[in-house]
Amino acid sequence: MAGIPGRVIAAALAWTLGIGAAGCAGNGGLGGLRSEAIQVEAPAPMAEGARRGETPAGPAEGGEGPAAPAAPEADPRLIEAALEKRWDLVLELIEEGVPIDATNEDGDTALALAVKYDAPQIVEILIQEGADPNWTSPKGASLLGVACFRGVPEVVGHLLRAGAVVNRQARKGWTPLQRAAQIGDEESVPLLLEYGAEVDAANDFGNTALMYAASRGSDEIVRLLIEAGADASLTNAEGKTALDHANEKLGEEARRLLRGTARR
Repeated sequence: MAGIPGRVIAAALAWTLGIGAAGCAGNGGLGGLRSEAIQVEAPAPMAEGARRGETPAGPAEGGEGPAAPAAPEADPRLIEAALEKRWDLVLELIEEGVPIDATNEDGDTALALAVKYDAPQIVEILIQEGADPNWTSPKGASLLGVACFRGVPEVVGHLLRAGAVVNRQARKGWTPLQRAAQIGDEESVPLLLEYGAEVDAANDFGNTALMYAASRGSDEIVRLLIEAGADASLTNAEGKTALDHANEKLGEEARRLLRGTARR
C-alpha cells in the first residue's frame, strides 16, 4: 500500500501492539436533576474514573442540536472495519475509493463510530486520510463533545489538532468543556482550555464547567478552571453557584479558591 504516510503506519502499528483506548463514564446528577448520556449504542471498556466507582455530576440534559446535512450512504465494509479496529482494512478501503465521510443507516460515519467506541488509532488514521473532525450526528452531537463525554483524552487531542470546533454547543447548550468537567477528565480539560474553550460558557440550565467540577468534587479541575479565569460567582437557573453545588469530596483548598475568586 504505497504512499501511506509513515505516521499513519506508526499509529496503526501502535494499535496492533495494544496501545489502548480509554472507556466510557457514567452519569450522575447536579441539583437533583436527571442527566442523559450522549447516545452510544453498545457497551465499551470503562474509563479510569468509572472503574474507581465514580459517577459524573451533571444536571438534566437533552439530546443534541440541529441535524447535520445528509451524507452519502456508506459502504458497510468501511463501517465494519472501523468497528473492528482493522486499521489495515480501513486504509485499503480508503485507497479503493470508499467515501470516508459516508454514513450508515443510523447516520454514523466511520470516524463517528471510532470515536464512540474509543479507538484513538483508527480516529487518527481516518483524520489523516481526510475524515471531517467537525462532522455532527443527525441529532447535532459533535465528535468532540462525544469524545469528551466518553473520557478519552487521546481522541480529544486528535480532534482538536485536526481543527474540531472547541466551543460548539450541542442541544441544550452543552459544550465539550462542560462534558469533560462533568466526568472529571483531568487530561481533556487542559487540552480544551489550550485550544480556546470558553471557560464560563453556560448551558440551558445555567450550569458552567466550574459547577460540574465542583459538583463532582474534582479539586484539580476546579483549580484549572479558576486559573483559566472561571467566575465562581455565576449562578445557574436555580440561583446556585459552583460552591453551592460542591461535592463533599471537594477539598478545602478548592473551596477556598471558589470563595476567593467569586466576583461580587
